[in-house]
Amino acid sequence: MKYLPFLLGAFLSLNFGNLAQAQNLPSSSEVGTLFGDYMCQSFENTGMITDDKIMEKFAESLIDKYGEENTLKLMEKLEVVFTKDNLANDRYGVDLMRSALNHIINDDSCFQVFVKELF
Repeated sequence: MKYLPFLLGAFLSLNFGNLAQAQNLPSSSEVGTLFGDYMCQSFENTGMITDDKIMEKFAESLIDKYGEENTLKLMEKLEVVFTKDNLANDRYGVDLMRSALNHIINDDSCFQVFVKELF
């Protein structure tokens, strides 16, 4: 028991950065839905998942809504999403992508283009 405060302190110091970062980010479902909306725009306009101009608008929308610092963190999370090796280790990224795909599936015109491109 005499080591409990030391162990708790060590645990908090090692994990505080991760805890603070998770608390600062907007909800993954909210960002995922927004990302899905821009992905739909990209699909419908160009037939591609990530049109550069539309993704620039997505980044601008993130900055307007969440600020530059959070947008940089979110962009790091999105990089992980597209790096398949690391996705399993990132719960936030998994939830974000799940929300984006839910948005795509629930938008009929977007889903039709998505299926056409996928298959």
